[in-house]
Amino acid sequence: MMDKSEHQIRKIVVERMDRCSVCHRSFMEDDVEVVSRKEDIWMMVVQCKDCHARSFVAALVGEATGTSPMGQLFDLASSGSPFDAHADAGFTEVEDEPVTVDDVLAMHDFLDAFDGDFRKLLRS
Repeated sequence: MMDKSEHQIRKIVVERMDRCSVCHRSFMEDDVEVVSRKEDIWMMVVQCKDCHARSFVAALVGEATGTSPMGQLFDLASSGSPFDAHADAGFTEVEDEPVTVDDVLAMHDFLDAFDGDFRKLLRS
């Protein structure tokens, strides 16, 4: 059963994302799956029920943001994100190039060494 804070976070994610970037289907709250929930950071996957495209979202909530309980949302999969926080987070747009074997190996090495501290990662 979903608690009140999870319902609020899902609602905010759906409001900010609005539509699938692939097929443009409007998102519903049940398209959002919370995969990890810590005190001040939530990791979620938003999957379109029509085309099955996925977006990975991190939400900084509460005191981690220094703003409001709504926090900030970061789309971890898309440089064309409609999230307000995305434009202010210092991300730069990159050319769409195919993922290479070297990219996959580099991500494997990163994840192998990653300690799970998203606050430290997002600050750097």
